[in-house]
Amino acid sequence: MQIKTDAPDFRTVAGSIERDFAGAVTRAMREAGAGLKADLRESLRQAFPDSRRMPNLVGVDVYPKGTVSLGATVSVWQRARGRWEPIFDALTAGKEIRAKGGRFLAIPTEAVPRRRGRPLTVTQTQDVLRQDLEFVPTRRPGVGLLVAERRAVAGGRFRKAGARQRASGRNIATVVYFVLVPKARLPRRTNPVTAVAFWQGRIPALIDAAVAAIPRSR
Repeated sequence: MQIKTDAPDFRTVAGSIERDFAGAVTRAMREAGAGLKADLRESLRQAFPDSRRMPNLVGVDVYPKGTVSLGATVSVWQRARGRWEPIFDALTAGKEIRAKGGRFLAIPTEAVPRRRGRPLTVTQTQDVLRQDLEFVPTRRPGVGLLVAERRAVAGGRFRKAGARQRASGRNIATVVYFVLVPKARLPRRTNPVTAVAFWQGRIPALIDAAVAAIPRSR
């Protein structure tokens, strides 16, 4: 007597289990990728509240696309290209910048007029003030100031001072518009590494949860 069974082939069972686990890993990585992208964009939004485009300059993808894999990976990349790329790199990593084609970098103070939220250049500021800015050296080597003598008016504002007013010295204030330095350190505005480390640490728990959700009937 022979007894036969229709038990599934071992390789078929193993392949089904592998696909289930690959699906669980891929789902976990996609969840991590979605969370990472949201956190990175939120950190950029907080660091650059005046820029609508900056938060969207970071992208997150999960590979392989369109399928599942036990080796699924999350890739972070920047959409910044062209003139945006060095700006994005500098503000997310910090960078030292030096004067190009001149002796000084002109760092605007709060007194500099703004246009669309951005401080004007030295030339633009002089046009708005309708007077030239004067260079004043400081005690620090290589550091200077660009100032203008202005007439103080009501409300803490200033206007152009005539020759007689400057000579009398009444209601005249020396306003600093730019600080001139040979180089400056651009501070890091946000740190993507922090968000990456957080979601990398969550991946094992996300995989465990995805595996636990696999139907037991399989």
